[in-house]
Amino acid sequence: MKNLNQVSQDEHNLILYAQQEYGIDYDSAQEIALLYGKFIKSVSADHFVFLSFLSQFNKFLILSILSAVRRHQVQAMLGLRQCIETGMMAAYAITVVNPKNFAIKKADGTLQCVEKSKDKCFKWIEQKYPQHSKALYGTKTKYINGVFAHANFISTQANFQADQRKFHIVFWDETDLTMVKSSLWIIANAALCILDIIYNESKSNSKIKVDPDFKDVYARLKKTNDALRDELKKHPRFSKWDIKNPAVLKGLS
Repeated sequence: MKNLNQVSQDEHNLILYAQQEYGIDYDSAQEIALLYGKFIKSVSADHFVFLSFLSQFNKFLILSILSAVRRHQVQAMLGLRQCIETGMMAAYAITVVNPKNFAIKKADGTLQCVEKSKDKCFKWIEQKYPQHSKALYGTKTKYINGVFAHANFISTQANFQADQRKFHIVFWDETDLTMVKSSLWIIANAALCILDIIYNESKSNSKIKVDPDFKDVYARLKKTNDALRDELKKHPRFSKWDIKNPAVLKGLS
């Protein structure tokens, strides 16, 4: 087993060669992640809760992409779970501005999360954006929670090799170009879904200014995302599954 410095260097190299290895799949996911850092041009100070969630969302979105290309699929999906939840909370905080709806100050001066804030957020999105909610619920609950959120035998197979004489404990997931590309698509797809919710909430809010070129950029990224989905569906491993793109069925309105 390599020491941690050597592991870190190898991880760095996997990132450096990611574009060469995964091409447009990596480029698309990266561009969507970078868009989150620049599509909001200005925000009123009283919307700091929105910015707090948006900042954490962007952090975990980038970490999810990096985990995918570093061949850590479980880590990538756990990060995506954070992305989905914080992204939904960011959209919700555009409408529900008061920070007391999310956390309260206790007598000792520390903060305590309002337990039902997340449930209220998910219910709000379910009612206002039913198609988006269904897409995000499917990714988080059926896919991530079903396969990656908890320890299970299936996910261990990516890090264990054995024959009749010996076994190997492997730090990186087995090299699997198609699986990494599918992870990048899943991450990008969820990010586009959340991006559409945030945009639709922001455009009717006078205290948030969005880049005027956003709609054109979004349309181009969604078109690319759809094409990558269609390409994945051609692969024998995915052709039998119904891989739909529910990330904004109606597009921008």
